[in-house]
Amino acid sequence: MNLADFPRPANKSHRGIHWSPGVFHPDGSSLDWWINELLDMGLCWVKLLDDGGGSSKHVCRKLLDRNIIPIVRIYRGRPNPGHLSERDLATIADLVEIGVRYFEPNNEPNLPVEWKGSEWQPGGRPEVVMEHWLQDARAIIALGGYPAFPALAQSGQHPEHGSIRWYINAFRWLDEQSHAEALDVFSNGAWIAAHDGVLNHCYKDDDGQWHFEYPYDPICQADQPGKTIMEDDNSLIGHRVPVQLLEEHFGLQVPVMSTEGGVFAPEGG
Repeated sequence: MNLADFPRPANKSHRGIHWSPGVFHPDGSSLDWWINELLDMGLCWVKLLDDGGGSSKHVCRKLLDRNIIPIVRIYRGRPNPGHLSERDLATIADLVEIGVRYFEPNNEPNLPVEWKGSEWQPGGRPEVVMEHWLQDARAIIALGGYPAFPALAQSGQHPEHGSIRWYINAFRWLDEQSHAEALDVFSNGAWIAAHDGVLNHCYKDDDGQWHFEYPYDPICQADQPGKTIMEDDNSLIGHRVPVQLLEEHFGLQVPVMSTEGGVFAPEGG
């Protein structure tokens, strides 16, 4: 698929929000009130959770009716190692039928909390995650959806759950062990989810304008000349790590959406 083939809001807005972090959602007048708030803020993307049984369906239908594009994470507690169940896939099929296209089948596999019992190992076992992800991605594409490459918790070069090392090993495994299959998946609807967060890596210039280009900002570069995103992805542009690796290994560009994170304003603005 070409980038232009992926569904996007009619007004091409890039502004979105993460819905409440639970799998059950308001209905009726309460839901209408929240959707009107989204519209007033000019938001055109909403990421929300589904329990695997269709708990998001009524919200997705309302969002689509108001030209807001939903991104649905099929929630599974401690999803790794593992893949989507038949129930999950049936729900995805139902959501595709009403117009949902974007799905997240996994979440932050570089963290121990996203692994079952004693299955966690330092490094996050990207080869195991990728094997299951390819299975999920093929299934979602076959149903008419677009699967997200799993978003990681930004962890830089942390020795146990560093996100940069995880990305490097994941794309290397895809290239060396399943190149044709991964190329097919990324060419037919897979996109990259990220959890870009500003943290404290921003600054205001003399004109009062905020900047978020860490680690390429003058403050970081003065302290650590030549530092690149491949050394520290803890910033609003951390998604450049998987983007660069996808280009290096497969020569492709796909849509990227930060489905958590963003700019957290301190108290007082």
